[in-house]
Amino acid sequence: MANVLDFVELSRHLKQERLYIASEREQLLTLHASVSTGAERLFHSAWIARQQKNALSELILASEDTTPAVCCQRVNALELAVVTDGYRRLTYHEAKVGRFLRLLRDNPKAVATCLLTTETSVGAEEMHRVASAVVSGLYGNVLMSDDEHSLLLLLKHLIDIQVPPVLTVSSFCH
Repeated sequence: MANVLDFVELSRHLKQERLYIASEREQLLTLHASVSTGAERLFHSAWIARQQKNALSELILASEDTTPAVCCQRVNALELAVVTDGYRRLTYHEAKVGRFLRLLRDNPKAVATCLLTTETSVGAEEMHRVASAVVSGLYGNVLMSDDEHSLLLLLKHLIDIQVPPVLTVSSFCH
């Protein structure tokens, strides 16, 4: 009889544990969704703030085509921007595009070569726009430390390609 009571008690205890675990799991899933949504909103806000800073920098540098009206129009457009998840616009191509961008991002030497090739075919003003698009799109406006590291590697490769190696004294002796 004691054995049966022990099993009944154990069964009741295990059911309570299962309910507790299910409840905790549900709370964790809800918390995860909340944190993910908050992080996404924060990232979007940081991106918009960076774009606004870029517009202000262009205004301060007083480029020919950046007037105060153009700057205000750009900032207002950013405020009205609606960020859409990539898969909603690209459907099944989103994974392919993501892999391509990751490959490009992870190969700063290729990006440097592309930028230098582009520079020869477009003017300096247009090159500024291309470089801004690369920094914004490929390196996320350098919001994360990984982006900063990748961008610094890109700059290093740009310097390596554009600046000839320094000759040493030993190279003159041969």
